[in-house]
Amino acid sequence: MSTSVAAPTGTNTTPPSSPQVHITRFLRAPRERVFAAWTDAEQMKRWMGPANFTCLETESDLRAGGRYRVVMRGTPPPRNGEAAQKITSTVTGEYLEVRPPELVRYSWNPSWSPGEESIVTLRLHEETGGTRLELVHENFATIESAQGHNHGWNGVLDKFAAYVER
Repeated sequence: MSTSVAAPTGTNTTPPSSPQVHITRFLRAPRERVFAAWTDAEQMKRWMGPANFTCLETESDLRAGGRYRVVMRGTPPPRNGEAAQKITSTVTGEYLEVRPPELVRYSWNPSWSPGEESIVTLRLHEETGGTRLELVHENFATIESAQGHNHGWNGVLDKFAAYVER
């Protein structure tokens, strides 16, 4: 597993234009199963959401131009000394590119950060004994948002791995 949050810099020949999250995981499951679990609304209900969150509702029209919607409920880590409390969060977006079973790219519009549309790209590489998952989430408004999503995606991927590897 590897994970990183990158801030834009001027020293790289191809710097990101905004902060991004880049996570890779090896999953002991066939690529077709991984792709289906990531994109099928019924399967998403079983794993989508960071640690301490449950997925309540999902919709997925898996085609370029199709829409998706995910509703989660849970307790995020407290910020600035605030008491932890349960919240309901929704993410909506549009599928921008779909190439089963190797790639899905979609916009990400979280209710907790109105107006911040970012892009998620999931690439699946077939390898001996399983699938290498590569997630790139880019176009964040702030490095703090990228850091929060890095934490969230790692929790999501822990649950996802447990689901697809069972």
